[in-house]
Amino acid sequence: MTFSRNSALTWWLPLNGANLPMPQTVLVTVGSRLESVLDGEEPDAVLVEGIRQAAQQIGLPCFIRTDIMSAKHQGPDACRLIATDKDSIIRVLYGAAEAHGMAFLVPDPRAILVREWLTMNRTAFHEHKNMGEEYRVFVEDDAVVCAHPYWPQAPELYGPDVPDEVRHLASLAGARLKGAWSIDFAITTKGPMLIDCAAASRSWHWEGCVNENRWPERGEDM
Repeated sequence: MTFSRNSALTWWLPLNGANLPMPQTVLVTVGSRLESVLDGEEPDAVLVEGIRQAAQQIGLPCFIRTDIMSAKHQGPDACRLIATDKDSIIRVLYGAAEAHGMAFLVPDPRAILVREWLTMNRTAFHEHKNMGEEYRVFVEDDAVVCAHPYWPQAPELYGPDVPDEVRHLASLAGARLKGAWSIDFAITTKGPMLIDCAAASRSWHWEGCVNENRWPERGEDM
């Protein structure tokens, strides 16, 4: 299976022990090809049971994503687990698999992340989807290179600049990870939460950012 630097198996484990604000998370290994659920095949029973146990540990509702990406752009029904019966789990697995199928050049998932459901501090509704106050910060080691609001479609969610606390947390995370990364934060009712990381070369910048082509893409960045 292709190794990806974008996998949460790469960044979540070192950051989880760094005393950074992150959602409570349980990783469940994917033992077979997840996309087979799109063909109507039953998902691996061990995977379904692992998600059920993790959801009971975290508490419902849960946010479900793979180690590579989430289906949040498809709306909450694709990533929000509200019950632990088999059909409910298969529904969110279908959403995760569908998001992978729609993405370009992403590797097969190696794990499912079962996370606490975060309540956003501020939300807006655009393009048939709910959006929260989120930011993307690009770092090289502990140096913040640039930072952007995550949803350009929802300017009402944002102030004149990315909060200093978010920049500081990104710097701490970058110091742990080393190299060039994009680090995503959600502003929740609990405060900022680090929710995702990816290779800087594979991450979207605000239109017109001078750093858009700063990092050349490498094979492990896929």
